[in-house]
Amino acid sequence: MKLRTITRDLLLIIGISAGGLLISSSVFAKTRYLSDVPQNSFLMTNRTIHTTNDYFKDVKITIPKGTIFQIGGFSKGTKTGHPYLNINLNDLRW
Repeated sequence: MKLRTITRDLLLIIGISAGGLLISSSVFAKTRYLSDVPQNSFLMTNRTIHTTNDYFKDVKITIPKGTIFQIGGFSKGTKTGHPYLNINLNDLRW
């Protein structure tokens, strides 16, 4: 009985440690990649982006794959803390 409890606890600790390492490494990769981009740089989309405008959220916006755009700024969301890029849609042509 004691061996079963020790084995269960050991597997639980290993699982939590492995999960924590996976989560921290993926978050680090996302924030590091976006934070290295200087202001007013040009980037190209690797996939189609579906989003809405920032304030009213009533206009659906689709940016196709392969679109080259200029970054207006780099910020982090106040609620989630996720990084995001500011794109001036008036400068896009497709």
